Amino acid sequence: MKIKLGKIFNWEMNSVFKPEPIYFKYTDEGEQLIGYSVKIVYKYHGERNAFFSIDIGKFNLIGPAGAYKRACSYCDKQLLKIRKR
Repeated sequence: MKIKLGKIFNWEMNSVFKPEPIYFKYTDEGEQLIGYSVKIVYKYHGERNAFFSIDIGKFNLIGPAGAYKRACSYCDKQLLKIRKR
């Protein structure tokens, strides 16, 4: 079996999907939004998910709007990379 190095190092993207909300179901509180996921499909390496979490606990660093904004920004950057080729 011959190993093709071009496929190993080729991380060419086929498609990027818009951010989807990810919920976690708690028994006492019900469903809560924990972040957003952006799915990227590569030509030779399958698919990967980039996760952007929400931190509304003790420090309140990243709220739902901030996580969604970061996920959309990441999605737009990946789409620009696809369009450039």
